[in-house]
Amino acid sequence: MAFFGNSPTIASSSNFGSAPQKAAPSFGPAPEKAVPSFGPAPEKAAPSFGPPPVKSDAPSFGPPPEKAAPSFGPAPQVGDSYMADDPVKGGSYWQTQTQTHYIFDFTSIPAELESLGQFSLIAEGADVDIPLDTQGRSFGLLQSRNVQAAEIDIFLGLDAGTLNSLTPSTATNGAVIKFTVPSAKDLEMIRFDWNFVNNESGTYDDFAFYYISDGQIGVLSSSSQINFASSTGWQQMLVDDLEIDGPVSVAFGVLNVLDTAVDAYLGVDQVELIGVSFAPDISVGTSFWG
Repeated sequence: MAFFGNSPTIASSSNFGSAPQKAAPSFGPAPEKAVPSFGPAPEKAAPSFGPPPVKSDAPSFGPPPEKAAPSFGPAPQVGDSYMADDPVKGGSYWQTQTQTHYIFDFTSIPAELESLGQFSLIAEGADVDIPLDTQGRSFGLLQSRNVQAAEIDIFLGLDAGTLNSLTPSTATNGAVIKFTVPSAKDLEMIRFDWNFVNNESGTYDDFAFYYISDGQIGVLSSSSQINFASSTGWQQMLVDDLEIDGPVSVAFGVLNVLDTAVDAYLGVDQVELIGVSFAPDISVGTSFWG
């Protein structure tokens, strides 16, 4: 290398003064990071599906079908025949229905009727001077007078005090009628119409009763059950499940209670005694050729 003149002094190291310090960049305090603001959190509304369906008390399938009354066909008549098994010989046989049937309709006084006390036969269409609708009937009418309750017990063959036991008070006097059938074969039921007339109030509880000689006895009605100076109207009663084969008596009566001054009345009509039995008739089920 060629040098012209004094050669320049070369510093051993470059001298540019101390190196400037590199200041950290100043951005001011670091900005606080703001929490993002979204306002208050919205309330979460319950989902709306409308009102819940109303559950009916019971599922609806339309009106229930009407249950038809059982059909037993027409009532059996006397002379009807039925098939039955022969428990001894085997096979079958025909049996024919027979019927014991007595009816007392009060168009006249039958030989089978006995009375004790005040009893009248009311003709069809006749008027009566008591609060009883005759409905154009002919019927028997009892009035509670003339005979002591103890005498009626004896007349019916009852133990002493039986009629008095039908009231919580004291039976005094009255009247009774009795039908007696000497031979009622296979008697099963008794049916009759009755109408009780009350002329009392308060503690004077007059009453009407029926009696069957198999031991059944009962009160039909009493003064405490209906209004003063009124009647029950015509009622029908059926006494069934009887098992009578022989003599039978059926009685109806009316009695005063506590006094003998004011009478009660009992109308009776259409008394029926019905019994049904079956008898072997024509044998069937055996060979025609014997």
